Amino acid sequence: MCHYKDLSRIISEGDCVLRTKTLHAYHLQCVEDDPHCRSVYGVTGPCAFNKLSYFDITNAFPPDVMHDFLEGVIPLVLKSVLKALHEDKTVTIQEVNDSIRTFSFGQNDCTSKPALISEKVALDGNISGTAVEKWTLFRTLPFLIGSRIEKGNKFWQLYLLVREIGEIILAPTISTDWISNLHELITYFLTDFMNLFPGVFTPKLHFLLHYPRLILDYGSLRSHWCMRFEARHQYFKTVARITNNYINICQTLAKRNQLCQCWEWQPERIIRSDHTQAAVNNLSLQELPVNLQICLQNLETAVTVDEKLWTSKCIILNSVKYAVGDFFILELVHAEQIPLFVKIVLIVYIRANWFLVGRLFTTLEFIRHLQSYHIRETDDLLIFKPGDEVDFHALDAYRCDGQDFITLIHRPFKAVHTKVRQ
Repeated sequence: MCHYKDLSRIISEGDCVLRTKTLHAYHLQCVEDDPHCRSVYGVTGPCAFNKLSYFDITNAFPPDVMHDFLEGVIPLVLKSVLKALHEDKTVTIQEVNDSIRTFSFGQNDCTSKPALISEKVALDGNISGTAVEKWTLFRTLPFLIGSRIEKGNKFWQLYLLVREIGEIILAPTISTDWISNLHELITYFLTDFMNLFPGVFTPKLHFLLHYPRLILDYGSLRSHWCMRFEARHQYFKTVARITNNYINICQTLAKRNQLCQCWEWQPERIIRSDHTQAAVNNLSLQELPVNLQICLQNLETAVTVDEKLWTSKCIILNSVKYAVGDFFILELVHAEQIPLFVKIVLIVYIRANWFLVGRLFTTLEFIRHLQSYHIRETDDLLIFKPGDEVDFHALDAYRCDGQDFITLIHRPFKAVHTKVRQ
């Protein structure tokens, strides 16, 4: 039970009164006896789901990390930090917008290019755009204005704290070893935010306090977010806008949805789990550059000169998109779990299988000021199958001050299997 007046002073979940099944039953009884207790306990009445035998509403509703974090925490932090930097004359809102206009977003991030920031942000306005656009701005902000900010800037340090928190809570797989670190990061963040921006605290910032426990209860919160439902809803909004017929909008949307599903669920489309999104070219081994020929000849059964190959610039395999120019995490090395990046340079179909030819990049160091990995290209090529990568999310590399950097979408995880002694 989190009262609004207490939100701006609580920085530990231990100081909160957590709702339990017994406590909730008591609150329901109090509300039934005196309706004025609704505002006291935050309960208006019994939930219909309570009639289910094995359902408890106090622990059966996971949080929505999309609305809480992507559309709650991120916009508030961006607005507060950019406003403070603008007032300090470190970076103005106009300079941020100029960077957004001229910045070359990667082939994966360009589909969610962030909107320009309103000048009203300096007067306590809001960050506009969709959840994904705000997420892209949040991740690429170091490449936009990082070089203009001195290391150790207190507002920038707050932003970097939220970046670390976001990379954990948005990860599709989370190690239990990260939970204590996440709890510590959230405590530091809430304390610093209250000190730097008093009076700006919102309930969605407070929700972060409960995330470490909720992750232990539900697993990765990304598996429960509303992003997929919002994406599906986008289809209906697009249809409604295109048809421009609102006489019986429900019938129109239902009919269009059924026709679309009939097309998508055709047997030949369902059986075939992979397809290409670009032209497929037929060529021989000798038509490829020498270094690519050597790489293909390193297969278990070397590719002969007479064999025919098919190449494509983009494929979708098992719902994962692979495109030439994409970066993937091929391996996590050492105890520090340092990512080893590979850039796809060739997608080839041979012997009824797709293969990816990638160029290795060495990870030199992690630059916290940019929340990115400093990488360097090597001459090494390797061939691997789709699915061999640690994480299936494609990444983009960005150039800053003549050097290449990669910023992660979330913290990668790879389970280490150890043998048990008999």
